[in-house]
Parts: sequence; structure tokens; C-alpha cells
Amino acid sequence: MKYVRTKGKIYEAIGEDGNWFVVKDIFCGTCTVRKAYVTKQADSIEELCDEYVIFCKEEPNGKLLYYKGFENLKKEFIDFERDKEKVVVYGAIWTDKGLIYVAKMNEKGEFELL
Repeated sequence: MKYVRTKGKIYEAIGEDGNWFVVKDIFCGTCTVRKAYVTKQADSIEELCDEYVIFCKEEPNGKLLYYKGFENLKKEFIDFERDKEKVVVYGAIWTDKGLIYVAKMNEKGEFELL
């Protein structure tokens, strides 16, 4: 699969049409994004996220851990299979409005777009 990133969102690209990417979106189904607005393209969601946030459910008020880059997340948090009931893992991007969650890790350890 191919993914594209704009300033504030990541989309799954399902085709191209001239100066446009045809993308899937949860709000409009299939729509188009002008190629000029795309800042990055990649084959995985992980490559397009700026930060990874782990929320620990076992802490009384929750505990947030931040990771810069997917490689750091894998080094520090390698046993997702063991801990998947205890944590929620989000992929996020920085925008001019702050950090925005764009993906969530599912029970298989794969990121899905929000």
C-alpha cells in the first residue's frame, strides 16, 4: 500500500490522476488530494509519523511515553505482544496546531489510520 501525508493528515493513496492523488478518507470515502499539498509519500504509515505516543492503562492517571521515530519505539518497546492489553500506541504528526494523532496500533501490532 502507498500512503501520502499532507500538513495535517495521512491518507491511503489508491491511485493517481494527473496532479491529484486519489485517496481513502473516513469522512468522504474516496476523494482527491492535490499533489502540491503532499509533503511526503511512503509505503507504510510508520514512515510518515513524527512521534509515537504510548499510553499506559495501568497507571492511575495514565502515563504517556513519547518516542521520536519508529526505530526508537521498537528498541524501547519491543514486546508489544506481551503488553498489548496494558497500552495504547498512537502515531502522530506535528502540525501548526500541535501534535495530532493520525494512527493507532491494532491488536496485531500494525498501525491503522484514524
